[in-house]
Amino acid sequence: MKQKTNTTLFFSILLCLVFVLIGTLKHNSALRSEAENSKMELERLTRQVRELDAEIKKTEIDKALSDEFQHDDFYHPVPIISGDSEISEAVSSSDVDEHFLEEVNQDAGMSNNDAIADIDEPEQESTGLREGKIELANLNYDLAIEKFESVDASVADHLDARLGVANAYFYSHRYEDAVLSYQSVLDSYSDSVEAAIGLANSYYRLEQRAEQIAAYDKVIKIEPGQWLHYNSRATAHLMDGNNRLATLDFQRAAHLASPIKTSQATALENIGLIHIQQGHWSLAYIHANEVNKLDTEHAWNWLIRGIAAAKLEQNVDAYVSFDKWFKYKKATDPYLLKQLLPESVHAYIDVTPKGLAKLVDPPKISGERCYNDSQCKSYACKPGPPLNKFNYCVKEDKVCSAPDSNGYLQGELLEMEGMNVRCYQPQSGNARWTMDRR
Repeated sequence: MKQKTNTTLFFSILLCLVFVLIGTLKHNSALRSEAENSKMELERLTRQVRELDAEIKKTEIDKALSDEFQHDDFYHPVPIISGDSEISEAVSSSDVDEHFLEEVNQDAGMSNNDAIADIDEPEQESTGLREGKIELANLNYDLAIEKFESVDASVADHLDARLGVANAYFYSHRYEDAVLSYQSVLDSYSDSVEAAIGLANSYYRLEQRAEQIAAYDKVIKIEPGQWLHYNSRATAHLMDGNNRLATLDFQRAAHLASPIKTSQATALENIGLIHIQQGHWSLAYIHANEVNKLDTEHAWNWLIRGIAAAKLEQNVDAYVSFDKWFKYKKATDPYLLKQLLPESVHAYIDVTPKGLAKLVDPPKISGERCYNDSQCKSYACKPGPPLNKFNYCVKEDKVCSAPDSNGYLQGELLEMEGMNVRCYQPQSGNARWTMDRR
């Protein structure tokens, strides 16, 4: 009887262990399944984070470009080309990106002049126009179009509402629809410069150069005295490969801009782009110096000067110029300039202060070997002692040089390689070392 009881107890315990084991296996299976689900969810979230990060970066670039549209100095019209100069390609950034909607993000307006009443004065606007401007400012483009299209044709706001529709299409990158909308406005309001510029910029985005140029013809017909319009058409001619017409328009643009020094510098600095494109470093350097006499805060001009100085091995001026480029450049300048300058100089556009030494040798200090004054941070490059055919940098007012030295004054002695030599400065010509015969 006792043996039977023990057997029963044994099987009972064994059965309990089996149930425990089954439960453990089920639990482990559930954990594995949960872990697998968690892994899949983590991968999904990681993909979303990457997508969001890419979208954020894109938004930052778009915002930077949009911010540029708020300022007149975003335009870079080009140049006066003298009568004895060869016809050269010139480029500018005024048509690299749209500029006619700069007020949209700023105050929910729909054009770049004061044709639209301020949003704080609702009594001057229809409800549809006011609500459309708000939706456009909030980037709700389809809703903005709906609001603008609700404006009755009989009200005074109708032109502004139709421009709002076209602008909404443009901002949402529906350029073919924008073309139709801007053209429809021009069919009814032939003197709308906003519609004509919008049409030109839409064709620019579609890379339809002939149509873009024709649209700028309309712009200039409406506002013939505006130099930015000639510049934009000139850039379109360049993109279309017509250098002669581009040059003529650049000349007109520069002529109209010339009364104001800042605008004149903005127009003229782009001649430097021509020289950089053609590898004419000396001309680019000289021209940049002339532009600086008009205005010293033009980032593009400093970059042009820096590239030219680097190519000419004028290290000091190169470093000074790049320091100004770093100071004045805008977030979108590298993006724009890469479209206008050859790839061979893109490294100069992207360079950082820390990386500049990889492209341009740092300025030399006293006692370092040199070839010309422009390499010497200390002051000047002067001839070295006899039996040494090299020149070295010296401190200011020194006239003779030597390795690892600040330099020597007229009449000073130097013992080198077992001989005494004296620094001699003739009445004319360069200083030199002479054998001391005393």
